[in-house]
Amino acid sequence: MARKPTDEVQLKLRFSEALRRRLEREAKRFERSMNAEIIHRLEQSFQKDDRIDELRQAGLEIMERSHQEHLELQLRTNRQLAALFLKLHESGLSNDAMKAALNDWLAETEREWVIATEKAMPWLRAGRGY
Repeated sequence: MARKPTDEVQLKLRFSEALRRRLEREAKRFERSMNAEIIHRLEQSFQKDDRIDELRQAGLEIMERSHQEHLELQLRTNRQLAALFLKLHESGLSNDAMKAALNDWLAETEREWVIATEKAMPWLRAGRGY
């Protein structure tokens, strides 16, 4: 017959005397039995692992959102650049005037990209001294 998750089981363990003494010392410190101390520490280690997994998943979700936002920004930027090229081509401006307009647009676009990147990844802001 299979055991239920709520069943208590006995388990014989082998570990060093130094570890046994440390467990005993900690059990006394927290007024627990050795058994309760071992169970407490095992449960804590699993809770820590679960929390690490949650944080890792949250980090992956943030990265995915950030990547998607950057793709959308890149698409908008490409559309704006194509529209600007067409507008400048049709404007009859001199080459120097078109270069100046493109340089202005590129400078503004770069600022927008920096802002979008720092919004998606605020830890980068620390490296810029903000």
